[in-house]
Amino acid sequence: MSQAFPGGQPPGASPPGALPAGEVLNEAFQFTLRRWWTVVRFGWLPAALGALAFLGYGALAFEPPGQTVDGAASGLALRMPAFAVFMLGVAVVAVVLYLYAGFMTSIYRLVATGEERGGVFQIRTDPPVARVFWAVLIVNGLTLALFGLGLVLATIVAGRAPGELFSAVAEFASLAAAANAAGAPIPQQEAERLAEPLGVLFLGAVGAMAPITYVNIRLTPFVAGSAVENRLLLFGAFHLTRGRFWSIFLIFFLLIVSILALSIIIELAAEIFNQLGEALTALGGGAGLAGGVLLFIGFLIGVGFQLFSAALQLSAQGIVYRRLKTGA
Repeated sequence: MSQAFPGGQPPGASPPGALPAGEVLNEAFQFTLRRWWTVVRFGWLPAALGALAFLGYGALAFEPPGQTVDGAASGLALRMPAFAVFMLGVAVVAVVLYLYAGFMTSIYRLVATGEERGGVFQIRTDPPVARVFWAVLIVNGLTLALFGLGLVLATIVAGRAPGELFSAVAEFASLAAAANAAGAPIPQQEAERLAEPLGVLFLGAVGAMAPITYVNIRLTPFVAGSAVENRLLLFGAFHLTRGRFWSIFLIFFLLIVSILALSIIIELAAEIFNQLGEALTALGGGAGLAGGVLLFIGFLIGVGFQLFSAALQLSAQGIVYRRLKTGA
């Protein structure tokens, strides 16, 4: 596999040019299929530890649902002050993100530089992981900032106070929760009263999609490049993607369409296994055992597809970075 050279192009490398969408997608699919076991080796332990972290957080932060006098389940109660629950949640999310950053780093470096890592237990804590962790936070921070700016601009254009509109969101969420608990729709009068402020925020969110898409496309090589090079490739990513916005946009548009099409097929297959499993489990005995096996297969299909989808997207980002950097 071609090597990425942070200091420049290797001798004899072709100059970076346009990104053929078909070639990039083909390479991403071929990588994910051919290196499937490698992807599993890289991802299973971070995923398992991340799941345990969330389960532990739930056990530490919340009381299990209780039973009221009429037999209905009561809501979750906090085991600690709300601020402590929030801070613990932030810490857990940070730990899980760092674990996932290790998986991302291994995929990026394998695709971009051919770096092989052996062993079934893969937990990375080296400097490239830290750079990927911060790069992911920066990309998500910019996305949230643009989204928030779009909402604020929408409130200004509509001549409404931002606090008024955001309080409408909180009120709507409260009404929706109460209506769901009661098994009834939100009262029509309340829905009509909140329709206008929620509509303003919706238009602001839609308007924010254009700059968010632009920035994320221009930053496509940022996280992958930060995993390979000894720096955060923020401004370097904008330099690499100059004049190639539509090429990269087409690649990821087709990638999303492909993943959506595959997800429909995978969900149908998993649903077949789940339906058969539930029917056999209800019979008990040997049929029940076979039903349990089918349910487990359905679960594995879903988990396997999520891992496949993640590896496909990460490998595509690594391929785009490598091609823009080296032309190979």
